[in-house]
Amino acid sequence: MQLFKRLSYRHKYFLLLAVLGLSAIAVYSLAIERTTAVIGEHRDLLHKMELLKDAPEQIASIEMQLKQMEQLVAHKEPLDLEQTLLEQVSDFSQKHNLMLIEFPKTNISSYQDYRIYINKMVVEGNFKNILQFIHNAEQGRKTGKIVSVQFKQAKDIRSKQLYLYAHIYFQNIQINSK
Repeated sequence: MQLFKRLSYRHKYFLLLAVLGLSAIAVYSLAIERTTAVIGEHRDLLHKMELLKDAPEQIASIEMQLKQMEQLVAHKEPLDLEQTLLEQVSDFSQKHNLMLIEFPKTNISSYQDYRIYINKMVVEGNFKNILQFIHNAEQGRKTGKIVSVQFKQAKDIRSKQLYLYAHIYFQNIQINSK
């Protein structure tokens, strides 16, 4: 106490400010900080509740979009995919100087309620004509979705000529009938 009496008013004033500052920090850390955190959580929860009010409409909208996508992607009736692909390739090949090298059987696999058909073909020709074929196949969408194209170049040892081959994979999805 004696020490306090010896201090000047100016030092007492600074000491008072320091004690007030420390007590303000202590009060904030003990009470106000938790309160502001709880208020922030409350606001977040209110915002989430506002978003969830529209949930049934959003779910219905998403289900409708899913049905539309399934109609675009999946075919409900079986298709003669091999024949359609073969016709498309042969028509285009005759007009644009492409040669169909390989056309193996369709690979069929099932996943949940869907049956997935994958057709592979190998065509030979120049780069421009192969790209035109790929473009026409993608834009027509009658033969399915092109999921992979791989270009390979091979050299004939006897004639020392380069050949360009394209391995093209088509995918079709069919909904299994229940």
